[in-house]
Amino acid sequence: MVSDKKKDIWISYDTNPYNPFSQFDDWYAWDIAFGFDICGLIAKEAPTSAENLTDMENDELIDEAIHIVLDKYEESLGLKLVFGEWK
Repeated sequence: MVSDKKKDIWISYDTNPYNPFSQFDDWYAWDIAFGFDICGLIAKEAPTSAENLTDMENDELIDEAIHIVLDKYEESLGLKLVFGEWK
């Protein structure tokens, strides 16, 4: 799975050794293999739509969802905010 999103923030677990920006495939595989599914957590909070919303609107919803997930699970799941650029 390769992400083409141009986001500059994402969430990762403290224990995930991969960078979601420069090593997305490895980061995602690790996340799924350990049963976390951060992308799924974000998707549950972000009512995006390719048909009804612009890319900018979808990006804003994803940004909001990232912060919601971080607020809900940061302490209990060991999440951290990661900054960078998608490669």
